[in-house]
Amino acid sequence: MGLSSRSVFGLVVSVGLAGAVGAQVTLPPPAPRPEMPEYVPPSQRVDEEEPAFDPSSVEFDPIWTLDEDGKVVGPDGLAEIAALRHNPLITEDLFPIIETILEDRAKEMDTKVFVYPRKAIDALTGAIDNFDVRKEDTRNVMGEIANSLNVSEGLVSWLRDQGLITEEMSMVSFNIMQDYTKRTMDQIAASMPDADQLDLISHQSRFLVRLGLQEPLSAFGRLSRKVLELHPDVVENAAELLELKGRDFLDEVAKALKPLDDDQLKALFKEAYESLHGPVVNSADTDEKIEGKPVGDR
Repeated sequence: MGLSSRSVFGLVVSVGLAGAVGAQVTLPPPAPRPEMPEYVPPSQRVDEEEPAFDPSSVEFDPIWTLDEDGKVVGPDGLAEIAALRHNPLITEDLFPIIETILEDRAKEMDTKVFVYPRKAIDALTGAIDNFDVRKEDTRNVMGEIANSLNVSEGLVSWLRDQGLITEEMSMVSFNIMQDYTKRTMDQIAASMPDADQLDLISHQSRFLVRLGLQEPLSAFGRLSRKVLELHPDVVENAAELLELKGRDFLDEVAKALKPLDDDQLKALFKEAYESLHGPVVNSADTDEKIEGKPVGDR
């Protein structure tokens, strides 16, 4: 009679045990049990993950100064560039690379402005200064200007997404910008102690709008200066305007160019653009090509 599988298994075990006993095999003693760790209630347990980076832990020199009257004065040039310059995490050897990459971004801004010079002029000759959160028409005008001139992301974010700076570098740069913004907003509030809330918000918004349009307005200044150099007779006071710098130049050249009709403006700004960057390709549909597309996707 054949053995069942259970019988075979029992036989193998019996033979194995008998062989082990016959050979007097001695098993090693069991290892001592490790001590149980002390119980810590969940509410008292410490998270062992690395703490998140805190940009406020990095000390920096502010990008603003105070004039003799104690008024906050912003940096010369673009505030975001100043924030990068004042960022202790960004070493000097990185700036030549950043500046080279930013040349491409500046060209994109110039493209926006040569297509929409009237929008930049409108921004500088009333749209920003007349912005009122209570008035829909001023909100609509400012919205159209921003949609025409701005790109999809700010300069610091763009550099981060290009891989030129790290997330930590961008966070510190944002913190430096926020410090400047808060100081200026607080100053505006202090200068209007009796203003109602909406009036105060309107004045603070004008500062924020102009800050947000710094890059395209800087491009407008760059192209306007070239227009005056190429055609000094296009306005009566070209020589005086060319002596101005910064915001003074922007505001005054916008006033001087405002009377020109749209066709003349576009022709002058296209010529200025080509003088700086070379011939425009497919200029007839440039408007369509740049509309709504971020820098680097064109």
